[in-house]
Amino acid sequence: MTRSLISELAQRLGKSEEEVIQFFQILWQVMPPSPETQPYFFRYLDERFMRLEDRYTTLRQEMEQRLESLRKEMLQQIEALRKEMQQGDAALLQQIEALRKDMGQQTEAVLREVQHGDTLLRQEIEAIRRHIERMKKWLFALTVPVFISMLSILGILLQAFLSR
Repeated sequence: MTRSLISELAQRLGKSEEEVIQFFQILWQVMPPSPETQPYFFRYLDERFMRLEDRYTTLRQEMEQRLESLRKEMLQQIEALRKEMQQGDAALLQQIEALRKDMGQQTEAVLREVQHGDTLLRQEIEAIRRHIERMKKWLFALTVPVFISMLSILGILLQAFLSR
């Protein structure tokens, strides 16, 4: 693009490209371009904005770090809680299993006691039944002599009553 500008100027001025380049080189030496400086207020504002931007960037980085550390801490706490819950579940399952075994043993013990009590009750009932049978036989054995004695007493009373 520079060459086309120089060629255009050379053609319009009726000069050669080398003469135009020499002109610009001399012009550059005579009038060096001065750097533009901004007014003081704009430099002040730029500096303040740069400070604010640096502070914002620093605060943002700090917040991101804090958030990351909080996130890590929360993840650790969640993991610890999950492990505690798993251990609690395992302990609860063990307690339930122990209670189930204990209840089974107690049920078996009660069943044995009931069976034993049933056996004893049957034995006592059988003993009472035999005792009643013996009592019946004994009463029957007593009833015959008592009946004969009563008949004899009645006979004696009848004779006494008739002999009068």
